[in-house]
Amino acid sequence: MVLAYIMISIGSIFLLAYLLKLITSIKEEFILPSFFFKEVLLYVGVIGGLIYMLINFSDLVVFMIYKKPLNITLGINTSIELEFKGKNKNEYLKINSIDLVCVKSQGHYVEINYIDISNYQLKTVVYRLNMKDVEKIVYHSSSIVRCHNSYFINLNFIRSLISNGKKWNVLVDHINAKIPVSQSKVYIVKEKLSKLENGLF
Repeated sequence: MVLAYIMISIGSIFLLAYLLKLITSIKEEFILPSFFFKEVLLYVGVIGGLIYMLINFSDLVVFMIYKKPLNITLGINTSIELEFKGKNKNEYLKINSIDLVCVKSQGHYVEINYIDISNYQLKTVVYRLNMKDVEKIVYHSSSIVRCHNSYFINLNFIRSLISNGKKWNVLVDHINAKIPVSQSKVYIVKEKLSKLENGLF
């Protein structure tokens, strides 16, 4: 993700330089006011480019300090709103998909682990929902996968995928315990992790 950010920033600089060169050539061909092209467009372009890079640089700093995923969209929607509505009174949670760490089944309840954006600390709530309900909620998020009958995980928080014989587990940021991966889900997790590492989402 950091590499993807750097590539986007460098690409933006080269694109800006190309556009300025193109605009200058158009100005020479059609004899348009030099003030408009040399002053206004130059300042707007440079300032706009700097603001864009500063905004994304702040995301990079947050990632490096808090291990919070970068909010950079690379062709696939990486962040959507998730609404969890439990069956008991006052069970309601709305978060961005990039802040969800994992969901664990607990019988007729689910344990939702997410990052509280007010302090970037892990927070846990338990709602009366089942995994089918959760599947419908996270269905459109490309970074959240069901790795086991009892778990959904956010690929952005996975540190490593490890095997012990035929048993597979993932180590996840902010979660102390190993999270199991079903044999039938190993290929899906590996494939999506590979796409994430290559900046495909």
